[in-house]
Parts: sequence; C-alpha cells; structure tokens
Amino acid sequence: MACVACDAGAGDGFDRRRTGRREAGRGIVLPGPRQTGPGQWRANLPTTINERRVNILQGTSAAAPSPRLYFDVETGLLTRVVRYASSAMGRVPTQIDFEDYRDVAGVKIPFKWSFAWVSGRDVIELTEVQANVAIDAGKFGQTGAGGRAEAISRSRNADGGFTPR
Repeated sequence: MACVACDAGAGDGFDRRRTGRREAGRGIVLPGPRQTGPGQWRANLPTTINERRVNILQGTSAAAPSPRLYFDVETGLLTRVVRYASSAMGRVPTQIDFEDYRDVAGVKIPFKWSFAWVSGRDVIELTEVQANVAIDAGKFGQTGAGGRAEAISRSRNADGGFTPR
C-alpha cells in the first residue's frame, strides 16, 4: 500500500526527490495502491455541499475510474470523496462524506463518516480518538514467537477445522 498525495496549488503536487514516495508539502495524503492511483489531478468547477462552497479535484487515469475529492473552500478540509468501482453493470459509485472535524494531537480528524453506495448507507460516528496510544500485543492474538500462525495451528481440531476459543 502506498500513499497518493495531491496538492491542487502546484502542478501535479508530487515530490519524489526526498523519499521516493509521492508526497506534497501541503496537501492530502490518501492510502491507495501505487499501481492504480490517478496519474494526474485536475481542478473542476467549484460547487456547494450542505450550503458550503467546495473545490473539486478530479483524478485522471486511463486504467481505472478515478476519484473525485471535494475540499471545503474556507477550511481546506476534505468534505467528500466519490470513488468508482468497475462492475459488469458499469461504473458503481461510492460516496464518503466527512464531517465534525476535531483536533487530535494537532491533526484534524473527521468524527463522522457517511458512506453511501448503490444499495445502502452507513454512518460511523467516533466518540473519541487518541493518537499514538500503546496497544497490548495480546489484543492482536500474539501468543509467542510464532505469533498468529502458531495460534492457528494449535486451534485446529482432529478433522482439520478450527476450534472456537
């Protein structure tokens, strides 16, 4: 997994000189596979979402449908992402709206995410976000030097299936 970064203010916004990764000094960094990320970004005409002006950044790629990123004009924060997946029925959109940004350790984090797609809608509302919190390795099933593989091999029953714990 690589990071795709964009900065609408300067050319394509990519700077590979420092780290060999796609990054921008000021912009947004989104996770995504390096092979399928948009080749270029272009600005579309601004529009309005929930009575707020937004700038639109459209990815372009010949290989796959590219996302549209909507940024609040006043705050610069990401308001919406519309991405497309190819299917037998054509392009299938998924829309993700981000709201209720709060400062967490100096980073603005959206505490409300709304996902909408062809057949449904989900809303995720966070109540608390903590940065750089130490997590006990036991929560990830680490049982010793063998880790997860060792735990799985020990949980197999006589017929090759898994015994619930």
